[in-house]
Amino acid sequence: MLENAINIASCDGQLQERTDAANARNQALDFINELGWLLRRNHMRSATEGTKFSQNTFALRRFRHLMSFAMCREWSAVVKKLLDILFSGTVDADRQSPTELALSENLLHSAVQMNSRPMVELLLRYVPVKASKETDLDCFLFRPDMLGPLGITPLHIAASNNGAESILDALTDDPELLGIKAWKNLRDCNGFTPEDYALAQGHDSYIRLVQNKIDKQHHQSRVVLNIPGVVSYELADALKSGKPNLFQITKSCLSREQPYCNRCSQTLAYPNSVARTMLYRPVMLSLVGIAAVFVCMGLLFKTPPQVFYVFPSFRWELLDYGFMERVTYAMMLSLVG
Repeated sequence: MLENAINIASCDGQLQERTDAANARNQALDFINELGWLLRRNHMRSATEGTKFSQNTFALRRFRHLMSFAMCREWSAVVKKLLDILFSGTVDADRQSPTELALSENLLHSAVQMNSRPMVELLLRYVPVKASKETDLDCFLFRPDMLGPLGITPLHIAASNNGAESILDALTDDPELLGIKAWKNLRDCNGFTPEDYALAQGHDSYIRLVQNKIDKQHHQSRVVLNIPGVVSYELADALKSGKPNLFQITKSCLSREQPYCNRCSQTLAYPNSVARTMLYRPVMLSLVGIAAVFVCMGLLFKTPPQVFYVFPSFRWELLDYGFMERVTYAMMLSLVG
């Protein structure tokens, strides 16, 4: 990796180019030298572990220089090795635990700012190999919702940067799925969420990316209704046995004797649902009664009764129109007679 920087050839270019090449070579040699000392110190500490002889720890300033050099060049393997050495106790943490020191460096924020997806994926899935008493091995060290300077998370940085769709995809694909939960809920010191940052910058593709993941996560959740019975238990046993044959499950369920149901018997006897529902509606009885009244009235009006005790004599056929009082009086007389 550092071969090109170390083996620089003499060139006839400008003075600034030669100076930059010389500085790069010196930095590469310095990094190799410091990394060698750190590896030797870590090896000696591992070899003398459990004995009274103890090695001096590695200076924190020198360790930070190595970590910064590896982060700037996106060396994921080197960063992982440095973190492992940090948690082994070789580095002087300056009265801090290795966890506090690692989190205070804001490595995940720097990786997002550099738009380095391999580095982001490494940090999100990093678990300390040898942890101290304050560290829980079951949880991941770096999280996409961890707060950094000014209360900003890596999600806020990715949402505001251009061309960071790949980084946002990695942040919302963490092992604990914390990025998806924090996208619309986690707020910075000013009260804005990562989604608000994306809206302000006009990054519609970011919003669609995360929303698709949220919808997919909701579709994966299933609701199972457990109806007790012989058939349901048999189906559950068949599913537990591996990959059951669908024909065998259906045949077994149908062959089981079903309990008698009066409503089901009526449904089989009268498949026409409209006729079945109209037959039992109480409103039909009311309609039949009203129709009977109208039929009786029609028959009454159609008969030709005659009233001879009034002048002139009253007959239904001669009734044309007139005052309502006369009609009513005539009808009463006809009914009485």
